[in-house]
Amino acid sequence: MRGTGWKAYLMSPDEKPELTWDLMRRVIGYARPCRFQIIEMFILIVGTTGLGLLTPLIMRYLIDHVIPSGNIKQIDRKLVSVSRSEPGAEVAQSIIGCGCKVLEARFSSGSSW
Repeated sequence: MRGTGWKAYLMSPDEKPELTWDLMRRVIGYARPCRFQIIEMFILIVGTTGLGLLTPLIMRYLIDHVIPSGNIKQIDRKLVSVSRSEPGAEVAQSIIGCGCKVLEARFSSGSSW
């Protein structure tokens, strides 16, 4: 007797699905009515990713350049700038994340406000 559910799926032979241009055109055709929402979501995702990388980039600069040079004043200045920019970046990231959730809810429900 053949199993059902995940066990049958996992035990099935490895069949690689074929990706063709016709399939891609059909999928893009389904996405066409929602293209502006998809573009908005992509922009918001890129924005939150950029804000998330802001602090590690500043810290990398501190570790690689400022600390080895021994310039204490520059270290203090950079640490103050990080401590000032971090809460702002966190708030902006949270606001953009809320925008992503709103777009996701609007997209998944099929309604357009």
